[in-house]
Amino acid sequence: RHDIGNPNTPMLSRVIPGSPAEIAGLRYNDRIHTINGKSWENNEDQVSPFAGVPLPIDIQYERNGRLYSTTLEPPQSEVEKDPRAS
Repeated sequence: RHDIGNPNTPMLSRVIPGSPAEIAGLRYNDRIHTINGKSWENNEDQVSPFAGVPLPIDIQYERNGRLYSTTLEPPQSEVEKDPRAS
């Protein structure tokens, strides 16, 4: 979701349960400030600030006026989660 008052810091309008974003702790209405150290450029054709960026992704985000950092990691496959599964 875009904020016309601050167009280069998109707000998350949804976080999919079980997604790398949810696992990294991102929440609805978090405002993304940087992706891998770079500011996001507002592009009308791109609806997600993460589109086309390979994981892992370092994120700086704002929640309730405070800045935080996290990393979106690639999801682990079931085999990686349980080494006994072969």
